[in-house]
Amino acid sequence: MGMKTGLGISAVAVAISLGWASPALAGAKEDAAMREELAAMRAQMQALAARVDSLEGQLDTAKARAENAEARASAALAQAEAVKAEAAKPVKPAEPAFAVNWKGAPEISTKDGWSFKPRGRLHLDAGTISSPGALTNPSLGGNVRVRRVRLGAEGTMPGGLGYKAELDFANSNVSLADVIVSYTPTNAPLVVRVGNFETLNGIEQITSSNSISMIERATFNDAFLNSRRLGAALAYRGKNDDWRAEVAVFAAHAMDSSLDNNGWIGAGRLTWMPKALGGQLHLGVNYQYRDFASNISGGTSTGTNMPSTNQLARYRARPAAS
Repeated sequence: MGMKTGLGISAVAVAISLGWASPALAGAKEDAAMREELAAMRAQMQALAARVDSLEGQLDTAKARAENAEARASAALAQAEAVKAEAAKPVKPAEPAFAVNWKGAPEISTKDGWSFKPRGRLHLDAGTISSPGALTNPSLGGNVRVRRVRLGAEGTMPGGLGYKAELDFANSNVSLADVIVSYTPTNAPLVVRVGNFETLNGIEQITSSNSISMIERATFNDAFLNSRRLGAALAYRGKNDDWRAEVAVFAAHAMDSSLDNNGWIGAGRLTWMPKALGGQLHLGVNYQYRDFASNISGGTSTGTNMPSTNQLARYRARPAAS
């Protein structure tokens, strides 16, 4: 009896032990499965996070590309607008290599200081003198004469240089009028002239025959053979060109083919030209020293308008060709 009771208790104990062991084993399995599931979920989440990071990187790259494309498009649009604005501006014509202006005659000039202007004049004399009674004389009646036919040019050259040259073709003769090279420095009020020009005479003599007050100059100019001669002059000008002082030295002959020794001429001229009474006055004084040659044995010089010893002065009025 006692033995049976002990066996029954043991069986019950074993059964109870087995009952407690089965739930513990089942829980352990469930925990392992849960841990595996959690690990799988973590792996999925990590993969998902990596995918999100990759997508965000791709999105940033795409956004940067879009911004870059937008910037390029804006730059291209701005460039197109600039080209459009430039195309809308009026086209400035190319500056010509030279300019032509009318200054009594067409003057051609360039920016570097070259200029050229033709010059000339044509003076005709026409008149008639009736013949009294039966008097016959070849100088009476009507007649026409060419007083002056001049052709030439004047202009400037770089460096303050200037030039002027004229030929007179009147009455089938060719003679030189003004033939001058001048220099006007930019840093000093000076003018240097070399060539064939008036010997610093009075205003009537040096005024152009186009602008003198009368048809002919006064007889004084013919009396002392005032004319152009070969020489050089230096002038000093006032700030506003209201006064001028000039000295010069000349050979006693013009620029011609004569080889005669005709002496020399020293000359000076001072002028003051103030503006007054609504115009401009001209006051001046000139002086000449003439040293005539006396070694041509009293003969007549072959030069033009030469005051040699046999014709120091000749006071008469006659038509001139200068």
